[in-house]
Amino acid sequence: MLIEIKWLGASSRPDGHVTVRYRQPRAQAGADQLAGYLDAQLQSAPQRVVHGYYVIVDGRRRGLREGASEISYTDGHHYEHEDLQFDPAHHDSRGDFDPPYRMFARPHCIT
Repeated sequence: MLIEIKWLGASSRPDGHVTVRYRQPRAQAGADQLAGYLDAQLQSAPQRVVHGYYVIVDGRRRGLREGASEISYTDGHHYEHEDLQFDPAHHDSRGDFDPPYRMFARPHCIT
């Protein structure tokens, strides 16, 4: 089995400066990366049975501003039920690629 793990969201330094914001394009890049690994495995060892699993830890927050130390419940949970879209959707066209496993990282929010 091959497992690819990606996280989505913003990362910041202790002073609150946002250093990266990972969104939908990163989710697609991870799926493409896993498909590439599976293709390479088929080329190098076609006799092996290998299956791909893609895990996404979704920590996206709406309206997160530079230096913020709090987030409202509405903004913190905005993406909780929003499915990611994949094009191409490798899990729909390949028998060796499970549908992505998305885990939403629930934040501590102000009311």
